[in-house]
Amino acid sequence: MSRIDIKKITHQILKETHEVDSEAKRLVEGIEYDPQHPEKMHPHIEKDLRDDSHHLGGNKSLPSTGTEQHYSEKLASKRFKDLVTKVKRYWGVEVVDPRMAMEVMQLLRQVMMIEKDHTEQLEQLAIDLVREEFDIPEDQVDIEAKLVQGQISGEGMQQKPKEDPEMPEIESEEDHDRLKSEVQKRRMLNAIMQGAAKKGHYMFHMVEEELSNIDPRLIGLYGKLMSMTDLTYWMIPNMAGGSGGGEGGMKGGREYLDLSGDKPKIVAEAWIFPVLLNELIKGSMELLAAHGLPEDEREAQYVIDKADFLESEIWDMRLGPGIWEKFIDAIDGDAYEIKHFLYYEIAQMPAGEFHVFMRELLSGSNKGKKMLTDLANDIQKDIKDRESKQAMSDYGFGDDDDDDDIDDIDISDLFA
Repeated sequence: MSRIDIKKITHQILKETHEVDSEAKRLVEGIEYDPQHPEKMHPHIEKDLRDDSHHLGGNKSLPSTGTEQHYSEKLASKRFKDLVTKVKRYWGVEVVDPRMAMEVMQLLRQVMMIEKDHTEQLEQLAIDLVREEFDIPEDQVDIEAKLVQGQISGEGMQQKPKEDPEMPEIESEEDHDRLKSEVQKRRMLNAIMQGAAKKGHYMFHMVEEELSNIDPRLIGLYGKLMSMTDLTYWMIPNMAGGSGGGEGGMKGGREYLDLSGDKPKIVAEAWIFPVLLNELIKGSMELLAAHGLPEDEREAQYVIDKADFLESEIWDMRLGPGIWEKFIDAIDGDAYEIKHFLYYEIAQMPAGEFHVFMRELLSGSNKGKKMLTDLANDIQKDIKDRESKQAMSDYGFGDDDDDDDIDDIDISDLFA
């Protein structure tokens, strides 16, 4: 008879118990569900967050949590809880039944039928809202917005990052690391853009009177449709398409920048009004971030090839709103009015400086808040200096030709 090794068995039991306890602790520290809500996100999405295997995983801009929980899990926990609450409020239910998502297409058709005879009014309303929100002057940027009834293709954007994009000539390991850092910066900026856009498609509440005059059902229908669509991104792990969802490359909206004319043009089209707002905001944010790419054209193209792809959009929609929310929450008082100037300045930072800034900002540290406050104060001072100089010029003092001698910020700087 073989001898029973009690010590070995005891050690194995303790090891397995420790592993179970560690995994249980890990699960608790991962996604933080609200005990008041029984709803859960899809297990595959949970796993991608737990493994940090999504396209923002390991990004240098994301701070450490001090635990085994990834920062993206923290963002996801809050975003999921917020969306569940939002769906319950708009739909008037106590529990979200996954079968409710089957009503989305019916709601979409109903909204499109209502909007069909008011397309020009709604298109102009969307343009006006975004111009006001971003303070975009008509003489510097054109905006074209279209509500369309037909298919909107996702053509023009790669499904996955290029495996072997044309590599710029790099002379050292330091250059290689710098380029990798630029890719991570671009991915973070994409998430911020998408986050601002996702938050923005609830801007329909800002024009409730105008929408109610078209049809009093619109506000409720928009709320149901957009909240359930947002939640669906957490219920279906491989959901394809852009704003408004869709499978197989179908999109509910799209935007692009047309830089072929005398001034830049933001072009957006969408099936319905809230998604049109989403696309216009995304285009505006993209224009603001255009200066955030490397100056070298080959390096810039390499960064785009590695960072801009359809699969990443899904995670940008999931995590971007939480990142944008953190940015907005960190802005104090009057500085909120210049949030897009702040975004423009942050996007221009060298990648290394950008990541340090974002880590401090997202962690909520006092250092991060001070960095943002200092930047806001500099911008506000430059704006006041310019306004003062213009006022003196209006009264015959000073010389307008000296404008280029001071480092001031004007809306034209953002959209030049």
